[in-house]
Amino acid sequence: MALISVSDGILKFFLLLSSGANSRIRMKISILLEAFQPEYWGGRETRWFKMIEDLSRNHEVTIFADFSRTGPEVAFPNMQLRAVNIGPLPEMYNSGGSRSIKHAFMYTFQARRVVGIEADIMLTDQTPLISMPLVRIYALLNRSKFSVVWHELWNLSTWRIYSKKLALLGIAVQSIAIMFSDNIVVPSERVYSEFKSRFKRKKVTVIKNGFDLMLMSSELSVIRTRDQASVKLLYVGRLISHKNCDFLLQLMSTASRVGKSWKLTIVGSGPMLEELHRMSKTENLDQEVEFFQNIDVLTLNRLYNESDVFVFPSEREGYGISVAEALTHNLPVVVYDVTSNASADLVTEEVLGTKVSCLDPDAWIDAIEKLSILKSDKISAKFHESQSTWSEISKKYEYFLMGLIRRS
Repeated sequence: MALISVSDGILKFFLLLSSGANSRIRMKISILLEAFQPEYWGGRETRWFKMIEDLSRNHEVTIFADFSRTGPEVAFPNMQLRAVNIGPLPEMYNSGGSRSIKHAFMYTFQARRVVGIEADIMLTDQTPLISMPLVRIYALLNRSKFSVVWHELWNLSTWRIYSKKLALLGIAVQSIAIMFSDNIVVPSERVYSEFKSRFKRKKVTVIKNGFDLMLMSSELSVIRTRDQASVKLLYVGRLISHKNCDFLLQLMSTASRVGKSWKLTIVGSGPMLEELHRMSKTENLDQEVEFFQNIDVLTLNRLYNESDVFVFPSEREGYGISVAEALTHNLPVVVYDVTSNASADLVTEEVLGTKVSCLDPDAWIDAIEKLSILKSDKISAKFHESQSTWSEISKKYEYFLMGLIRRS
């Protein structure tokens, strides 16, 4: 079988073998990034930040990204690495929330800057899809091993929602990008299964996202509300169409009409921010809904701890890192249960949460009410048993990369 899922036990065994100074390879790593914190906040940006933070301690890391608006000293503070600016590039999203074709072409053209920079291995994401053939060629010119993180894999129905008449073209472009990808890494079993069913000959390795033990600071823990009438809701994620943040405002409007004095906090930025502010004013929700952008970790931790229910109506996730963060805070979650949303897999019988199969305000209100009165002090213990910390995930990723170098 060409597709493989990394076993935690096997990885831990080999990590012990490779932990000695004599067995560690000091790699030269080039990383081509389309997006990074704090310009964009999402699962892939968090994942790369954590991976780069650990990789840069033991290896020579060079980051290629558009640093024209945010410098590397802000994006990757206190890290020993080399930064190469491939900007300025256009904004990644159009005003309507769709991906910018202009940005994709400019990014692909500017990515040529990686050529001539010595590297044992070159890492990147699957987007923009059109960049993959040329980026693979750039890696070959550098005689570098090549590895791509595929955060999600779209099916035809997803492409139809996103691009309507151009869905078949989208599928074709995605297939070409997969053909030129190598040493593919995915963040969840659901994305792995999608590859397994459609691209059996491609080698795919599962290295999941992790969680940060710092999130569980006892100094920030509080007693949560048990009053259904005054529930505090929280959303954390990118403000883009497929996350369905506009539905959350519909939810709050419906809750207000039926006499509930609920509060909603939305943390994130993106092309829908202005539209959400307008909706909030139109629906007279200024007192019920508050927005935060680019907040520090302690403030985010406080918001997780002070909330009663985490709401996540996203229809497309490769993992759902903010759902995982909520669970580390003992925070019950309500997620949208659709095939393309891997975050629904985080809600199991042992983990307190609800999966709702529709975007109907009444159904979500009912789910929130049931969760808000249940005890949540056992969520994180069960969740932590099945998950790994970012430090453990970084070691798995490092071992995976060293394995590629050793085989070459």
